[in-house]
Amino acid sequence: MQLVLKKLEVTSSRAHLIRYGILLLLVLLVTHFVSYGKLPFQEDYQFPWLNFGVISVFGFVICTANWLVFRLIEPPQNENPVQQLLVQLAINSISSMMVYVLLYFLINILIFEGTFQWYHFFKYLLVCQSIVIGYVAVLSAVRVSQPVSFPAEKREKILVTTGDQQIQINLADIAFFHYHRGVVLLQLLNNQRYITDFSSLSELEGRLPADYFFRVNRQYILHKETVHCVQKAAHKTLRVVLDPALDNGKNISISVSRYKRKDFRKWLEEDKTYPIKSL
Repeated sequence: MQLVLKKLEVTSSRAHLIRYGILLLLVLLVTHFVSYGKLPFQEDYQFPWLNFGVISVFGFVICTANWLVFRLIEPPQNENPVQQLLVQLAINSISSMMVYVLLYFLINILIFEGTFQWYHFFKYLLVCQSIVIGYVAVLSAVRVSQPVSFPAEKREKILVTTGDQQIQINLADIAFFHYHRGVVLLQLLNNQRYITDFSSLSELEGRLPADYFFRVNRQYILHKETVHCVQKAAHKTLRVVLDPALDNGKNISISVSRYKRKDFRKWLEEDKTYPIKSL
């Protein structure tokens, strides 16, 4: 939990301002066009403070919940980006629906004395899900289109922001990147660790030379030099055993996603020093 809080502290304040600025605009639009039904220039108009307050609470809680779900739960890697987007949309839509139902009943009990109307329930649920779909689609597009300033194959170092510092790390010194609870952790071969400001492993893939780094699953990008051996595992997966020198001699093993199995074998074929054993 401390790692998550530290990660949130270094998140860009500009991104927060943009996100909540757009949220405020959407709240005003929904308040006037969907809930109140009047605009400022119409007769007998009074600003609907109650409607605005209730919809603001819904918007803030659901927007924050979706942002956290998007950061913490990344769908399984899939060669088809449309399928991966649909999975992410399903995850966020289900999460939003659960939060919406809880908030709707809670606010109806506390403010409207338990009155319940199915029409209003489904009307605002439809509005909520429509906004969520657009929000997640934009976040997904940003995730898969991270710019690369120059070819990763020419890089010898990578700039890592950790806390208030920016550090140049030699690629040859990196053991692996680990995505855990919305935080991308960097571990070096000397067992030193850093909390980075990368938002996901997808952001990193294009910045690392493919000859030496491989994303084996949703949580790990490995450097080839850390691979000790590879074992066959159940359900057509592989298990990578890392260099015993990492983590003070602990046996670290990482599963390779079945979607990545063939590409991972091909990646290792260039170097015959990594035996594949049967369990």
